[in-house]
Amino acid sequence: MMAGKNLAGDLVKRARERRAKGASLDELFESAVEDFSNAAAESGQFNPVQLIQAAAHIQAMESEGERAAREKKQDDAFARMRKAQEDVLLQAHADGRIEAAVLRLPDFYGPGVGVKSLLGPAAQVAVEGGTADLVGPIDTPHEFVFVPDVGPVVARVLAAPGAWGRVWHLAGAGVTTQKALVEEMERQVGHPVRTRVSGKTMLRVVGLFNPVVRELVEMHYLHTDPVVMDDSALRQLIGPIAKMPYAEGVRRTLEAVRAARAGATREEHAPA
Repeated sequence: MMAGKNLAGDLVKRARERRAKGASLDELFESAVEDFSNAAAESGQFNPVQLIQAAAHIQAMESEGERAAREKKQDDAFARMRKAQEDVLLQAHADGRIEAAVLRLPDFYGPGVGVKSLLGPAAQVAVEGGTADLVGPIDTPHEFVFVPDVGPVVARVLAAPGAWGRVWHLAGAGVTTQKALVEEMERQVGHPVRTRVSGKTMLRVVGLFNPVVRELVEMHYLHTDPVVMDDSALRQLIGPIAKMPYAEGVRRTLEAVRAARAGATREEHAPA
C-alpha cells in the first residue's frame, strides 16, 4: 500500500497506469485524492504537499487538445451563466415588468472589502504580517475599481433616462496588475509583503475539497486574459467619472485594515 516518502511517486505511477487505460484527467485527479486519503488514513500521516506534487505531474498528462477543450468549456459555461442572468433582467425590462440596466465592473478593492477581493489578502498581510494567498498569474494586465467610487456612478446611472434597458461598463483607474499593486503596498508599508501565488493546477487540487475554489478554476481565464474595460459610452451618458488613483486607493485600503485591527484589539482588552 502507498505510504511515506514515496506516496507522491506512487500516486503518479497509478495515474499513468489509469491514463494508459483511457482515464480522463478528472478521473485521474479523483482517483489520486481517493488513494491519498486511503493512504493517509492507514499511515496516520497527512501531508498534502505529496498530493500537490502528484497533482502537478497529473496535470502535465493533459494533452493540448484536452486542455483547449476544457478551458473553452469552462470559459463558455461561466460566460453563459453571466449572460443568462443579464438576459433575464433585460427581458423583464423589455416586457415592462421592471426598469433595469446592467453595470459591469472590473475586480474591486477598497476599505471594508477584506479578503473578498483579489487584493484583500495582500492588504491584510501588509498590515498584520503572514503570507497572502493570491490567484495567479499576478502580472496579467488588469483593472480594479475602488469600491467607494461605484456608488455615485450607480446613482447617476439611475437618474439618466437613457440608461435603462442597456449594458454599461465601468472601467478602473487605469491598467495595472496585481503584482504592481502589491508592490505599491510594499512601498507604503516599508517592508516586503509575502505572497503565495496559486495557479490553475493548485486551484484544481484544492477545488477537489473546496467548492468555492472549484468555481475559481472556471473563472481562471479572468487571470490569464487581460481584463481591460472601455467606459466611453458610460461617460457619454453621465459625464466625467471620478476615479481614485491606485496609490491613494491602496493607502486608504491599508488605513482601513489598520483601523479594523485597532478596533478588534480594543474590544479584546475592554473590561467585561
